[in-house]
Amino acid sequence: MVRPVPALMADGEQGILFDSLVVCDDVRFENNGKLLLIGVYSDVVQVVKLPLQMRSLGLAIKARVISTGRYPFAVSIADPQGNQLLDANGELNYEGEPGRTIWFPVVMGPARWSA
Repeated sequence: MVRPVPALMADGEQGILFDSLVVCDDVRFENNGKLLLIGVYSDVVQVVKLPLQMRSLGLAIKARVISTGRYPFAVSIADPQGNQLLDANGELNYEGEPGRTIWFPVVMGPARWSA
């Protein structure tokens, strides 16, 4: 389960609006600036048997940036029972044109889950 938390500017307005995300095995930027998604999952990641070991789990997050600035973020992934599986946090430093839609990668792991 991933719940985006909007980044707020000092006056309470949102500086970045999280739109959607793609869950995949890995996310990379190519030398030409293109985003490369490897092993894209559907809306449900099914696990056939445990233990499960993953080298990485990637999120390609789509957002609309309202203004330039530094935007801290945190991502938590939980199972259906609410048990936290993976965490990631960081900061997006956006210095581009305000109002643009951007994609930014978050890669977590390695991860191992047991029964």
